This record gives sequence, C-alpha cells and structure tokens, in this order.
Amino acid sequence: MMSTDDGLFPEPERRNPPGPAARRTRKQRMLISFGVHPLSMPMRKTLFIRREGQTCGGCRWLEPLDRDVPVSQTVYKCWFGGGSRVTRGGATTVRKWWPACINFEGESHAQDSGRSQGEAAGRG
Repeated sequence: MMSTDDGLFPEPERRNPPGPAARRTRKQRMLISFGVHPLSMPMRKTLFIRREGQTCGGCRWLEPLDRDVPVSQTVYKCWFGGGSRVTRGGATTVRKWWPACINFEGESHAQDSGRSQGEAAGRG
C-alpha cells in the first residue's frame, strides 16, 4: 500500500473563509466603486454617492448609536429620516470614511438651525 504523504502531492493550505464582517466590507467597497452608497444594501433601495468629496464623517446625520460606550467601541449610524436607516445590526453601521450620500448635510446645517443633531433627528 502506497503512502499519500510522499511529498509529491502536498495537501493544499486550508484557509478560513472570510467572516460576515469581511464579506460585508468587500460588498460595501464594491458598491462604492459603482457610485452607490453602502447603506443601499440594508435599505434595499439605491442611494447614490455625492461627487463633491465629502464623507459621512462630516455629515450632521451621523451620530453614535450609544454614547455610553468607550470610543474604541463606538458604532455610528445615519439618523437621516428620523432614524429610518438605523438598526442595532452591523449592516447599518456607517463608517466615517465612506463617501457621502445624496442626503449629506454638513455640520454647519445643524449649528445654523440652533438644534442639536439629536433634536434634528427627532431624538431630542
């Protein structure tokens, strides 16, 4: 009987498949490359990207989901539309580096109106 461990046909390296977060990030990057905002996936409707160079990090609608957690664990959500884009799941977590969507409003809008972001989003 011949041994299969003769070195001629080594077993291929087994890699762990990417986890859900890595797969989601890959899909989000693909959407961005097509000019579609990543929040389109969980919303199930197309939300286009603005081309002026703004990012979600500069938008008045971006706020932490929970203010009582350490900064390293802060999860940001888009509160546009009274929070209709917010869930507790990872699919609606917004990354500050994402290109801004067509609903982008700069921080100055919240200051000009005299309301806090939470009040502007109907949570104040």
